Amino acid sequence: MGQLRDIMGALADALADIDGANQVEGRMCLEPSEPCIDVYPADPLEEADERGFGFTTGALLFIVRARVGVQDFDAVQDILLDWMDGTSDTGVAALLETDQTLGGLASSVDVAPSSGYVSFLDVNGAVNRLGAQWIVRVIPAVS
Repeated sequence: MGQLRDIMGALADALADIDGANQVEGRMCLEPSEPCIDVYPADPLEEADERGFGFTTGALLFIVRARVGVQDFDAVQDILLDWMDGTSDTGVAALLETDQTLGGLASSVDVAPSSGYVSFLDVNGAVNRLGAQWIVRVIPAVS
């Protein structure tokens, strides 16, 4: 596999056993089985150097997106809030930052704080889901 697919798969693997998830995917999931977490490249994919000269730091950026249905609104909010909790060792950020090497693929993993609640429409614009997302900064390991 390629570097991007390997890293996205490793990020998903780090979340595979998160409490409450029915589905965790290492790529964008268009038809989720909620509650669902998916991982895909951010825009931009590469982090620009702070000096603004167009050089990159070598860091890759990914979106980790959590979505829940809205049928039992209180229950799904509880799941989402647990995942968003930056002080919990079982939240998304803590689970992603536990192995800073992603099994040897990275030299560091840094998770930005969670967004607040976000409304996500499916690809047909028919189903509305509640969710949150994180930007994950990964510096690939040098081989």
